[in-house]
Amino acid sequence: MKKGYLLNFSILLVFLSSCSFIQSSDGSTISSSSSSIVSSTSIEYGLDDTNTDYSGNVITSIIMNNQEVTINGDGAYYIGGNIEITNSGVYYFNGTLDNGQIIIESNDENTVWLVFDGIDITYESGAPIFVKEAAKTIVTLKEGSNNYLEDGATYILNEDEEPTAVFFSKDDLVINGGGSLNISANYNDGIISKDDLKIFNSNIEITALDDGIVGKDLLLISNANITINSGGDGLKSSNDKDSDKGVVLIENSNINIESGADSIQAESLLQINSGIFNLVSGGGSANSSSSSSGGWGQWGGTFPPEGSGSSGSTTSTSDSAKALKASQNILINDGTFVIDSSDDSIHSNFSIQINKGNYTLSSGDDGIHADSEIVINGGDINILKSYEGIESSIITINDGNINVVASDDGINVAGGNDSSSILGRPGQNNFINSSNRMLYINGGTIYVNASGDGIDVNGSIVMNSGNVYVNGPTSSANGALDYDGIFNVSGGNIIGVGSSGMAQTPSSTSAIYTISVTFTSTQSANKEIILKDSNDNILLSLTPAKIYNSLVITSEKLVKGETYYLYIGGQEYTSVILSSTITSIGNNNSGFPGNR
Repeated sequence: MKKGYLLNFSILLVFLSSCSFIQSSDGSTISSSSSSIVSSTSIEYGLDDTNTDYSGNVITSIIMNNQEVTINGDGAYYIGGNIEITNSGVYYFNGTLDNGQIIIESNDENTVWLVFDGIDITYESGAPIFVKEAAKTIVTLKEGSNNYLEDGATYILNEDEEPTAVFFSKDDLVINGGGSLNISANYNDGIISKDDLKIFNSNIEITALDDGIVGKDLLLISNANITINSGGDGLKSSNDKDSDKGVVLIENSNINIESGADSIQAESLLQINSGIFNLVSGGGSANSSSSSSGGWGQWGGTFPPEGSGSSGSTTSTSDSAKALKASQNILINDGTFVIDSSDDSIHSNFSIQINKGNYTLSSGDDGIHADSEIVINGGDINILKSYEGIESSIITINDGNINVVASDDGINVAGGNDSSSILGRPGQNNFINSSNRMLYINGGTIYVNASGDGIDVNGSIVMNSGNVYVNGPTSSANGALDYDGIFNVSGGNIIGVGSSGMAQTPSSTSAIYTISVTFTSTQSANKEIILKDSNDNILLSLTPAKIYNSLVITSEKLVKGETYYLYIGGQEYTSVILSSTITSIGNNNSGFPGNR
């Protein structure tokens, strides 16, 4: 191996902080730095992983012509229709092998380097390429070459029930080079490495009965173009025994996946630094319910279930069909994401951090969900369709442009006051934190259009800055704002509309002021609401998407004792002198504005 390099990443058990890859001047080194508060680990790799120039090496040439194979060089043998490689070295392949197999079984400590320059290999009863043993195998797809691998629908497995993929490696595997690799997996998976799998600068297209690409300990993809159509998961790292393994790392790649189950799944950390991602899981958001259920957001069954106090019954839960999924943590530093998912679009069983990027999400369940914590530091996030938009035990929004459309709650902390996500709804999510359930808004612009509560917090809310616009529910059982602790606002702006039956405002302990209006008659949609000061300056405005009976305006621009004017549809509705932290107009049906 040439000079080694370190790829560092964090397995975060409490909180994910800033982490980014850095490309070196020679284009071959990727590193990441992290200021996380938990331990990190690293993986060493060398320039040979990205080297595609094999010309300076002793080369064994293997030319295939159906069942006629010509081998020039050492270390390879053609036996019984199969090509067997027993030593490390460089092996150049060209041509077609019908119903044959490449088997690698090298017990020395050096790399087996395969160069594919226009190959077409089929094998009916097993893996066309089977790495039984090698210190490491590198496959270079020669620039401009097109390479094809296909298996049959029935395998003859060994005592370990292997192999189970078209390209199956029991040891570390690297794929590089600017050529293309096209895989048809009719039995099970496309590519599997039982150790680390790294893909650099390659073009890979896979159609698989089950999973597309699996790197058990690590799946690293850099500067690659990958297209997968799979019945199971698209990309996956599957080691759930070691906390520092089961990692997926992706940067600067174009990833297109249509998967029956999860599109990209990691057992510990899923880290994405950059790239373009087009992901469809489980048939997309239109397939949010099982065929036997009726209604929105009923992943795998009907809701509410038996025993919940309402009629209904559950069916068996379907497999997970999330787009981005990690059992521990997700860290996204940048990227462009277009996701249509049957289950959650972005899901972690622990925490999610989004630093920036562009997101267009359509979900049959939640848009973004983490069992413990979500931190959003920036990005343009557009959740076009969801059951609940953004959901976790603790949510911190520091910056970003966020637009949420939800059939239930827009932003939900730990089930919210109505507990809609924890009453046994099929596809419901767990929450780790039983206390300290919080929503922090420190910046950004947030638009919510929710049929349930706009912002629903089973805990408290702290808002220091930012802009929040809420089109809340029309049903009196929900509200634009809904919380059961306190809602202290020290800066920023809020304008929200919704039903009046459960209406709340920020708490009276807030440092800035609120105007709360309860209307005697239902107000129409699509008529702009404008709040002006006494100098005719527009302070805040919102064009409601739905009818409403309640209006809440909280703003750092409001001054006690000043007079303000409310316009609806171009007509002055009323004026109000700001007399206290919460100034109410009309009859608030909840009876407890700001602290129900």
